[in-house]
Amino acid sequence: NNIEAIYGQKSDDTADGENTWLSILHPDDRERARQRAKAAIGDTEDYNDEYRIIHSDGKEIYVKSYGRVLRDSANKPVSMSGVSFDISAQKHAMDLLKERDFWLTESQKMGSIGSFSLNVKNSSLTVSVVLADILGLGNESEITLQRLYSIIHPDSKELMAEYFNDIVTNRKDTFDKEFKITRPETNETRWI
Repeated sequence: NNIEAIYGQKSDDTADGENTWLSILHPDDRERARQRAKAAIGDTEDYNDEYRIIHSDGKEIYVKSYGRVLRDSANKPVSMSGVSFDISAQKHAMDLLKERDFWLTESQKMGSIGSFSLNVKNSSLTVSVVLADILGLGNESEITLQRLYSIIHPDSKELMAEYFNDIVTNRKDTFDKEFKITRPETNETRWI
């Protein structure tokens, strides 16, 4: 039984399900999860929550649950049925991605190196926090090619327009070009 595997508890129709469930909830999630379940029972909304439990083997497990309260003809709650998923692997993967993103940003700051991703279909550019700072764009992380062109120094505009066109037209895999920009906030000229 999947529920038994996730929760580490035997299914028992005679047991007090609510108290059993509350007893295995992580202490930091217990009150919030209890309130969410209570709200679903008192409301017509379906139950949808994420919380941690302490498995019978002592491991902390992240669970995603969806449920629906079944009601009698007088609209009084009779029971709740639903599904639960162990999402621990996804949560740990997200934590690892956050940590790697943190260290990538720190490394870029130390080396004054930024990164970007260009979407050729809609001419949008996603730039790292560090590259936005280098370019003088403040908190702008999503910019258009037109925005980038607007900060390219006049001496480099024609050269860069031809270079971008060549990269897109000939589907080149690398971008390797030095050019000048004028930072919008300070009018300072920089080589990139």
